[in-house]
Amino acid sequence: MGEGFKKEYGLPTEKDIKFFNGLVEKYKERGVDIDSSADYIIIIRESGRIHNIPKWYVIPQKNNPKGGMDIEEYIDMILAEDEE
Repeated sequence: MGEGFKKEYGLPTEKDIKFFNGLVEKYKERGVDIDSSADYIIIIRESGRIHNIPKWYVIPQKNNPKGGMDIEEYIDMILAEDEE
């Protein structure tokens, strides 16, 4: 995980790395065009649009300032947009 994450949260643990690598593999097995960088999970939608999702367990949302959406729910939401 990159410098921004390291400064704010410290180095990722082995658990963090395993979780995010496993998440990417799970979606690859389902046929999703997905990859990752040090800081982001990268999804390339059928439309060609690229989503860079930070490697956070919860993704903050404007309409939910006290919390957010679980990263897997967020990825599923992005993938559902292609089905519409």
